[in-house]
Amino acid sequence: MSPLPTRLQERGRTRNKALERTRLLRIREAVSLERGPSTASPVRHVIDRLPDGAENAFLKPGKEAERKRNPKLQDMTLVVRGYEAASFRDVWSMLARVALSDEAGFAGLATLIYRCAFHLDHEVEDRRLRYRPGPPAAAFIGDLGGRLGALLPDGNAWALLHFLDMLGWNEDVKYHFEEGRATFTGKYDNFMTGRLTTLLTCIRVPYEVSRFARHAAENAKSPDRTDFGHIIDVMNQFSVARGTCVPNDEQLLAWLKPNLTE
Repeated sequence: MSPLPTRLQERGRTRNKALERTRLLRIREAVSLERGPSTASPVRHVIDRLPDGAENAFLKPGKEAERKRNPKLQDMTLVVRGYEAASFRDVWSMLARVALSDEAGFAGLATLIYRCAFHLDHEVEDRRLRYRPGPPAAAFIGDLGGRLGALLPDGNAWALLHFLDMLGWNEDVKYHFEEGRATFTGKYDNFMTGRLTTLLTCIRVPYEVSRFARHAAENAKSPDRTDFGHIIDVMNQFSVARGTCVPNDEQLLAWLKPNLTE
């Protein structure tokens, strides 16, 4: 029995109603947070804590709120220990190192990211949704920290998962708040846009990059045998999907076994 039994969730335009409600709840909470006069003087909002008490916070507004072209007025800056200045590049690179060094460990970590994307380890507290893994998942996260800690900025998996949870939250509020309301029927009417595409990309990119790195190393003395197809497919998807690269169901089932089932 897997320590994280997880069934493949409804995806695409077939909306999971429970997930829609919790995402909308979070968007409304984020919009209600007080905004500072500028990114130089943001308002700091502590929204959760790591198990050891370290604060996780949003700074509002974030830098995308002030850009001249297509500003994202609800953007916020994430503050999570070890990830204060982390970019997508930083996160993908770190996860690729995990996948390259420990395939089974990455499968477990990626399953937790998948569960986080779909709010499977969240609870509503005082009308606010927070990341609250139950005892089996929490124990699994602790074990992963011992296994992968040397490869993670904070030395454990908790900070990474809280960071990704807040990252997905921020992506949702940037894309799904229009004309004064939280909505999935506006300009960005694809239910996957935002949280889901962002966190699922954090599974596919590291996996594909690590797989290619391993393949290239194995064929270093015979470059004519190197197959660039998979990594070029990733590049092509990035070019047509606005900087995201979401795995399909078959890929997820293959990569996250035995934790993920149909």
